[in-house]
Amino acid sequence: MPETIASLIGLALFSAGASVAAVNAAIALTTTLVQIGIAVGAQLAISLLSPRPDAPKPSDMKSTTRQPIPVRMFHYGTNRAGGALFFWKADGANFYIGIVHSSRRWSAIIGYYVNDEIVTVDEIGQVEEYKDRGPNEDDRLIIETRLGLDVETAYARLIDRFPDHWTADHRGDYCVTSLTRLNNPGIEDIGKVFPKSTNTEITLVGETSILWDPRLGDHDDPEAHAFSENAALVILDYLISRWGLRLSVSLIEAAIDDWIVAADICDEDVPLKGGGTEKRWRIAGGYRANEQRSDVLKGWLEACDGALFPTANGGLTLKVGAWEEPDFVIDSSMILAFGQITQGGETLTAANTIRAQYTSRPHGFTEVDADPWIDEDAVSADGELTAEYQFFPSPSHGQTRRLMKIAHRRLNPAYRGTPVLDAYGIMGCLGRRFVTLNLPDFGIVMEKVEIRGTPEFTMDESRTVITGGQIQVSSMSAEAFEWDAETEEGDAPPLPEEIPDFVRVIPVPTGFSFTVVTRTVNGRSLRFGRMVADAPEDVDDTIVFEVSTDAGATYSDVLHDPKVDEAELGPLADGVTYVGRARTRSIGGTLSDPTETQSISGADPVVPSEPISFSVSVSDYVVEGSAVNANDPAVSYVRIHRVAGGGDVADAVAVTPPLYYGANAAAPFTDTPGIGTFDYYAIAYSAEDTLSLATGPETAVVVGTEPRRQRRFRRRYELDQGARLDDRRRRRQQGRRLGGLHHPGHRVDCRRWCLQDGGHRHRLQRREHPDAGRWRDGGQRSAAGWKRHVHNECHRRHREQPDRLPGQFDRGHVDRRRLAEASGVGARRFPARNPHITRTSWRTNFATSCATSMGRRFRALHSMSRRAELPTNSVDCSTPRSRRSSCLRPIRSISSRRSSGRRRRGTSISPPA
Repeated sequence: MPETIASLIGLALFSAGASVAAVNAAIALTTTLVQIGIAVGAQLAISLLSPRPDAPKPSDMKSTTRQPIPVRMFHYGTNRAGGALFFWKADGANFYIGIVHSSRRWSAIIGYYVNDEIVTVDEIGQVEEYKDRGPNEDDRLIIETRLGLDVETAYARLIDRFPDHWTADHRGDYCVTSLTRLNNPGIEDIGKVFPKSTNTEITLVGETSILWDPRLGDHDDPEAHAFSENAALVILDYLISRWGLRLSVSLIEAAIDDWIVAADICDEDVPLKGGGTEKRWRIAGGYRANEQRSDVLKGWLEACDGALFPTANGGLTLKVGAWEEPDFVIDSSMILAFGQITQGGETLTAANTIRAQYTSRPHGFTEVDADPWIDEDAVSADGELTAEYQFFPSPSHGQTRRLMKIAHRRLNPAYRGTPVLDAYGIMGCLGRRFVTLNLPDFGIVMEKVEIRGTPEFTMDESRTVITGGQIQVSSMSAEAFEWDAETEEGDAPPLPEEIPDFVRVIPVPTGFSFTVVTRTVNGRSLRFGRMVADAPEDVDDTIVFEVSTDAGATYSDVLHDPKVDEAELGPLADGVTYVGRARTRSIGGTLSDPTETQSISGADPVVPSEPISFSVSVSDYVVEGSAVNANDPAVSYVRIHRVAGGGDVADAVAVTPPLYYGANAAAPFTDTPGIGTFDYYAIAYSAEDTLSLATGPETAVVVGTEPRRQRRFRRRYELDQGARLDDRRRRRQQGRRLGGLHHPGHRVDCRRWCLQDGGHRHRLQRREHPDAGRWRDGGQRSAAGWKRHVHNECHRRHREQPDRLPGQFDRGHVDRRRLAEASGVGARRFPARNPHITRTSWRTNFATSCATSMGRRFRALHSMSRRAELPTNSVDCSTPRSRRSSCLRPIRSISSRRSSGRRRRGTSISPPA
């Protein structure tokens, strides 16, 4: 049918002499108009046969109705919704209220109202404000919700409590629902806990419909659908969704570029009078399924000053409230006739005072009056002429005032008329909102006008040939769309004392700056980043500073005192770019939009000066040398690198740990590389591990090797020394320096006599002990025999201690908490791993065992035991030496004997008396 009508119009236009392009455009245009007419006309025809209901106000949408067959409700943007009851029944002391809030899936539920009171719901659905109401813990209000997925889940509470009425098949697919459980606190307290009893009203605040955004992808792409309040996206969704006009998606795709432009305009930031910004055009509202579709669409368009236009390629596009400089001129050669042309607005519609209502979120999503737009000069001359508007989908006072300004300009044009254009003129107007009208004979010279409504085609007397079309135009200028928030936004209605975060616009911080400052730390000059922002107007709000080191891909918070609106970050790493921004956090934890980002950079890496001198020498198999540091504060330490003779310095490997020496000080080193020719380099490092140029090479030719036995002893010694150094550093960092005593549980001090690290792992090395050169066990010459003997002696001695801590030596570690309780000092005073300490003989075991360093360690242990205030049955080391000989009996040597022609020596260990 649409194609047939379009073909007839195209044939008539072609017979009138129009070009092929004009004929094709007319055919596409007619097809579009007929499709839209069929979709909307069907709704109009149905509405004529039934009473037309009044459009609901926002306050009507948050009420709860009780009907056998309720009317479906749908929502866009952030909205507050009541609904229709689907369950209302008691079970003992509990009463259950089920409500359908919307017939379309929501993105998220962000707020709750109970009897117009804002409440907070925890993770299990309990209302925080009702937890302290009632005599026991069960007297609480619980709210469960469903978002309206394609396949939802039935409420388990109803299935358990009412199995005859509710089953798992009662899911409520596509429906946003809530189930509220009221626990009866008793007849005496029910009026205090639930003032409205079983008529308690529950409303939800949600980020409602999920919309298709053509800027993100095709209509079939799930990733291109998300929650949005963008006015262009709301209107697009209403045109094509099954809950709206159900137009073909191809109409939108034919003009998809125009829709993307409209969506971008709606997302532009517009300044607010009190600071911050808001998006230019937003829509947030709801409608019922029995409302007139044309009225619903009209409300959406008015909220963004929008208009729908057919395009020449058969598409449908949207123009929103923004000025576009006209690029098409209508002159007298295109005008066939004038329906009318007048100067000024219509007498019955002209107005100098515009009054409007909008939906105020701080006032509980209720309609309120905006500050009137008044033309003071016109009121003085003509008296007050008022026009009233209802911009209920507008969610803010600033947006409503911008709509009122445009409406005032539209009601008072300089010129208005209905010219009849020829075929060329009518085709030039398609897809355009603003054109230029140039009619010098009528005194209209290059007047910019706005096209109102949809063009109407005109035909000849035979009704077979289209000769042109008629349009409605009125004067419009760019001034109507310009905006000065400070002078034009007016005064919004007074706000309530408490505004919840989900309806409050958290202001963006002002005065944000991100700069570099220099601080001196330990004699070094370091760079830090300093963030500053103006204090928020609300005393409960705080400033959050965020920083990114990956070009803004991810941000992390900068720690600072929330009472101070500044923070420092650093020290800055060399060569790293830091991107900073600030946000406002409300007392409820809601964050505002971020500020514009600012960037700073750490200083370029400072290259330290290379060592000023470097020398090496060879003594048998050992390479010795030293490097002298330069007098440069950027030098932190120096390391010696080695490479095979003739090799590249880039392949050299470090053979020394960091050598920390002062300026002009020589840093000595030794190395045993083995036989061969080697090149050595000295390289200085900064604190950020930036390398200097290499000093060298110094060549060393090694012809001898270290004896095997000595090499093994040296390597073990180096390992032990490294472990000792690590242990000292760890104790120094932890503040556990025990009077100069090395860690008693360290393997260097106890490896010869006692177990270490638990189980049967011990650190005995037979060849390291001065008296362990040879040992015979049961007639066998064996190092393992020596280890087994010492292992057994250690266990025997430990078992003879009657007051040891339970399981102490069996596990090979000490319980610091129990040791602290026994000794009366804090657990931090004792090492974490110490297999020797007991309540009475912890120092005796250790002093008796470590015969090679008994004197020094005994003095340290004596000082330690005095501080620990051990029990009275421990040995008193302040007594004369003769009285303490029983507990510190030295090791007695066994007489030397010769076996198999070789001299062997050994020791015998005697436990203390």
